[in-house]
Amino acid sequence: MKTAIVTGGAAGLGADIAKVLTDNHHWVGIIDLGAVRGERAAAALPGAVGSEADVSSPDQVEAAFAAFGEVPDVSVNNAGIVRLG
Repeated sequence: MKTAIVTGGAAGLGADIAKVLTDNHHWVGIIDLGAVRGERAAAALPGAVGSEADVSSPDQVEAAFAAFGEVPDVSVNNAGIVRLG
């Protein structure tokens, strides 16, 4: 089975990408701010796990990848910040 990690995967475009990947038989790690968000999104998808990380922190990203357990075949760097005003 192929593997993938999606940052910002708990909502919006990231959640849609995670769904497409699980639909196509990937084991997906969803990384998002807040463990509850990532875990809730992963629970809705077969073959997904959630993890918490702030992508601006290399240490947190490294820990999230380590928790995933293997180097993913696909990495979708979707996380971002929108500042309006």
